[in-house]
Amino acid sequence: MKKRDFLSAAALVIFLVSLFLPPMGGLSRASIQVLGIFISTMILWLGVSITWPSLFCIAALAVTPFLKGDDVLVNAFGNWIPTFCIFTSVLCYALSKTGFLQRVAVWMLTRKIARKTPFSFVAVLFLTPLVVGSIMGTVALFSIFIPLLNQIFIDLNYKREDKTAQVLMFGVMFTSCMSAMTTPISHTFSLMAISYHQQFFPGEEQIPIVTFSIVGILSSIIVYALLLLVTKYIIRPDLSGIKELDIGSLVESRTPLSAKEIVSVSVFALVVAAWLLPGILGEVFPAAAAFLTDLGNVIPAIIGVILLFVIKVGGEPILDFDDTFKNGAPWRIWLLVAAAMALGSAITSDEAGLLPWFSGIVEPVVAGLPSMAAVVLITFMILFLTNMMSNAVALILVSTVMLPLIASGAISGVSGAAVAINIGMAANVAVSTPLASAPAVMSVGTGWLSNSNMLKWGAVMTILTCLIMTFVSYNISLLLI
Repeated sequence: MKKRDFLSAAALVIFLVSLFLPPMGGLSRASIQVLGIFISTMILWLGVSITWPSLFCIAALAVTPFLKGDDVLVNAFGNWIPTFCIFTSVLCYALSKTGFLQRVAVWMLTRKIARKTPFSFVAVLFLTPLVVGSIMGTVALFSIFIPLLNQIFIDLNYKREDKTAQVLMFGVMFTSCMSAMTTPISHTFSLMAISYHQQFFPGEEQIPIVTFSIVGILSSIIVYALLLLVTKYIIRPDLSGIKELDIGSLVESRTPLSAKEIVSVSVFALVVAAWLLPGILGEVFPAAAAFLTDLGNVIPAIIGVILLFVIKVGGEPILDFDDTFKNGAPWRIWLLVAAAMALGSAITSDEAGLLPWFSGIVEPVVAGLPSMAAVVLITFMILFLTNMMSNAVALILVSTVMLPLIASGAISGVSGAAVAINIGMAANVAVSTPLASAPAVMSVGTGWLSNSNMLKWGAVMTILTCLIMTFVSYNISLLLI
């Protein structure tokens, strides 16, 4: 029997058995059923797939006696986060398809500062995906840089075992992943953390996109600076060969800004303005701020997508509907997020009664911890797990266990919103093993980064990131929330 078949069968058995088990160990029948769905879904997400297991999760929740099918669907698809993921991804797809994001990458790499010294080139090379990726999914982002790096390695006659080539690949992969912690725009895990906070802390104000972005951008700049220091003073690759790099071909490949690029950027800028202006205009133009606030985050993105379908340049729309929703909409992630929202809602429901049970187990361990020690524990937990397994599953695990404990008071003296921001950022720092994320496995797959160097350098950067998120990011969040 294949591994996936075995795991699928095991998950199904766990689910079916949980439906018929009597109350035990302080758990009601409803608690056991939801716990069985949680365990079986995690097994499937970790070892099988994120597609049909997400559908399994939704259907399994509807089978439990205390949850109605319509309520499960509302919790899954009625949440704004899955829809937001789709339409922000479409907006970014327009920027990529028209060539604007590639233009930004080439523009940054051809600046004079990049040609000043070899280390200056490395600094700009690592910074470019961090900037471009602030509004772009990591897989598509890293795909842009793989052929660029390959060409650089060929031009410099690097061999696959050369430390310099390996550290360049690692650095670009690291900042590509880290770019997803800068803003929630088109970044699923940041959005999931925001949604989980809203779900587990219904009495608190939703974490604003601008607040998350400020924390994410400042934190990523600090971690980026640490990456440069680690590269220069700890890894210490020989960068002398970069002096021979001819980037003239990149300059020559640049073409004038096209009309489609201008339209796609303008529409994107208007949508971002609709997200950010309520916090800026609140005191000066309260009516306009209230109107934009009432629209929420999804409607401006939908309006922007409509404009991209309607506005024509040279007789063609900026985006083709069929192509966009086939190639530009992340349906797999949409389904995963929807299932995660439904599962989180079931876990925290009064009918399931799992929160008191979780609190009873964890409270003796964490009750005596100082608040900052609890923040260190949670931040390290998500960073460790996201490097050992799918970052999506790691985020779901930590969020659905730790955030409810903060909400219930089992972990005291800790801000749920600030911890949620940390979790949302940390889930993206999946850089130490090929299991961690798509860019990680893609970088190893190129042959230009070994597993051993990825683990070694990734572990160093993960520890440093943990320290920054605990003692800097968390406190910045406290100031802004």
